[in-house]
Amino acid sequence: MKIEPLLRLYKWDINTIINRYLNEYQNYKLEYDDLYQIATIKLWQISNIPNLNRNFILRCINNAIIDYVKKWCKDPVSNADSYEDIHK
Repeated sequence: MKIEPLLRLYKWDINTIINRYLNEYQNYKLEYDDLYQIATIKLWQISNIPNLNRNFILRCINNAIIDYVKKWCKDPVSNADSYEDIHK
């Protein structure tokens, strides 16, 4: 199955999940594009499995984002100030 129709179908849900984590972890400088890429990759990975229901798909996407956020938050470099922030 092609990914574009799935992205259109789940776009609102994916945005809702991403925005929840962006708001919850504001101090860690998470980026929307990174989380969207994680969601897209997970959706692509599970897209060939037949007969998946919506809740399962969204749970898989949510879990992939949670894993990414946990890894990002554990990395001390993620808390470092960017070059742009230091040289304003």
